[in-house]
Amino acid sequence: MAEKHPVAQLERSCQQAIEYGAWRLRDLRELLNRSTPPQLTFLEKHPLIRDLESYGNIVPVCFASNTENKNQSKEEPNESNQP
Repeated sequence: MAEKHPVAQLERSCQQAIEYGAWRLRDLRELLNRSTPPQLTFLEKHPLIRDLESYGNIVPVCFASNTENKNQSKEEPNESNQP
């Protein structure tokens, strides 16, 4: 098998066989003959996606305003009952 297939492909197929629990040589040959999908690359930055720091700054502000509104709504009925 090592003469027919590149080492990287053989290693990848063996890893897949272990993950699938495929212990037979026939299964390994089938995995070797399958075409592997290309590895997707992920962009570190994209013009339409904000940095994580931006979300880190937004989230506490959003939750802080909700808790302040709840606290104010609880206090308002008590103040309106006083003459």
